[in-house]
Amino acid sequence: MRTEIIFLLVGWLPVCVFSLRISEVYYRGNLFIPDAERYLEIENDGDEPIDMRKVTLILPRSDTTTVSTTILQGNFFLFDKEAITNEWILPPKRRAVILSEDYNLGGRLLSWDTHTLLFKPKSKTAWGYSWHNRLHLLSLLYDGREVFPQGLLPSSLQEKGKALVYHNGWVEDIPRPGQEKKVRWIAPRVLPTGSLVEIRLESEIPLYEIIKEEYPSASKEVYPLSGPPPYTIVLAGSMTHASTWILRAEKTSHKIRFLDTNLSSPWAGKILISEIMSSPTKDYSGGGWTGDDGGGTVNENDEWLEIANTTEEWINVSNWYLEHTTSQGKGYRPLRLRFDSITGPISTSLLSPKSLGIFSVENGLANKANIVLYDGHPLWGKRVAILAYGEGDIPPANEKNQEKSLQRVPHNGQEDFVHWRLFPPTYGKINGNGPYLCHRWSSTNPSLLEIGMSDPLRENGSLPLLAKSESDEKLLTLTGYCGYFYGTLLVQRTPSPDSLTVKNGGKNTLRYTNEQGLFLWEFVWKEPGWEFPSLGEDIKEVVVYPNPASPASDVFISRLVKGALVVIFHEDGQVIEKRIVTEEAYLVWHTPTTSGLYCILVSYGGRSVYRWVLVK
Repeated sequence: MRTEIIFLLVGWLPVCVFSLRISEVYYRGNLFIPDAERYLEIENDGDEPIDMRKVTLILPRSDTTTVSTTILQGNFFLFDKEAITNEWILPPKRRAVILSEDYNLGGRLLSWDTHTLLFKPKSKTAWGYSWHNRLHLLSLLYDGREVFPQGLLPSSLQEKGKALVYHNGWVEDIPRPGQEKKVRWIAPRVLPTGSLVEIRLESEIPLYEIIKEEYPSASKEVYPLSGPPPYTIVLAGSMTHASTWILRAEKTSHKIRFLDTNLSSPWAGKILISEIMSSPTKDYSGGGWTGDDGGGTVNENDEWLEIANTTEEWINVSNWYLEHTTSQGKGYRPLRLRFDSITGPISTSLLSPKSLGIFSVENGLANKANIVLYDGHPLWGKRVAILAYGEGDIPPANEKNQEKSLQRVPHNGQEDFVHWRLFPPTYGKINGNGPYLCHRWSSTNPSLLEIGMSDPLRENGSLPLLAKSESDEKLLTLTGYCGYFYGTLLVQRTPSPDSLTVKNGGKNTLRYTNEQGLFLWEFVWKEPGWEFPSLGEDIKEVVVYPNPASPASDVFISRLVKGALVVIFHEDGQVIEKRIVTEEAYLVWHTPTTSGLYCILVSYGGRSVYRWVLVK
């Protein structure tokens, strides 16, 4: 596996021998060290220093062709003295690692010996072609001469998350770029804060200590080792979110990241997941992310996520991520801001205040998934928002035969006071295809109705609602901004100028009118502890309440049998009303305005019962 170049120097100078070889390759990533962090390790196995400016990489372009690139010094985000990024000369018996600056955007969990030189490829395009089943095409040139010829590497890696390592032959093993291969760390890479950490060291040589460096605190501790390998120690994990340990022994290292997955970002509750497009029929990318159809092929590159910025601040979303989990597994997917509802199609990473941002998602979005929005890579960022769709009350984010998106309604409503529904995509506009209203009874006042609402035709200001019961009506005003409006309505059984007078169990309406027409939403108020009677199993159980009843009031006919026929008629034989019982446990009969004696006849399965009701 070793190729030597011999330079014969003039005169009495001795022969100088050096050797340069590829000694480790990684490209089949996993969750913690993804494909974007692919790397090549180059080892100087000779006796003379190597000028890395003279090295050319020959990389696969297809199954049969190659492309070349030189290397540059990179700008990598590293901890103090973690590796060397500002030197060109590779000393004998040392290693250099080439990887792209995409490393900075990931979890940054690769680790190396402190003497490792880090470089990046000059051509990111040349670096980006697939390496799978093509590793045998890799080779190295030094000063224009081939020093590591093609065909010395196996063609591919089989197991994701493993590296192709040369150590007494090629083996698939734990990634450890820039490190001594005689030592293997068996330890987790990511743990919850406060976890116990079991660390095992397998080694071909005796080891005498483990050094633990913790960042960002920069603290250091030393743990002595004794006896022959292997070595095992158990340590108490860090309690700080996103803290990183670098464990060192001999010329090797291992990183561990500690995460508090329940820790919320300062943007939580202010930045909202607003809309999900997982099955587009438009070529959004080909249309320049204007919302128009570019007319080209539609694929996962046209899927998008809409995020609402409800704050008055500009937000840098340059390294925001989506944790995307389906039945097929979990992945960390970078987001890229494509459209700002205020500025239009965008090439920067600044989201405007009080705006909607359309983001493309690397590898797209599933129709059913659990997603978590992070303000950085999930291996060091904090949670902004979370949504599980395609289960429970939230439908999948697609509908067959037509383009629809999954939308938060009312628009910009808070997590515990919204629904998720399918509508034609709104793309940077207020969600829904018309006014949408949610209501609930206050957890602290059972007579206070909370109301949240949006209308695609209104963005800021106020919305008027008319609340109407059988005996009263009240006009109320919802106020809001960014498309979301909120207000409350107090209801009581006794008349009051500050509340809507309602009946126990009676149906009431909220009415709203805009340019599209009249919209109605029903609500029912019940006294605390009171419930509607349950569905009966025999028509003999029918209950009528109240009896006697007042004119123009509600009478509840309960404990009915599904499918029963209910006929109400006056004592003179005139039929007032007929109904079939469907799924309801009870029926409400609104009595006439005139007094009299009325009969309620219930028939089912060839049997009938009746109840007389006096209205006075």
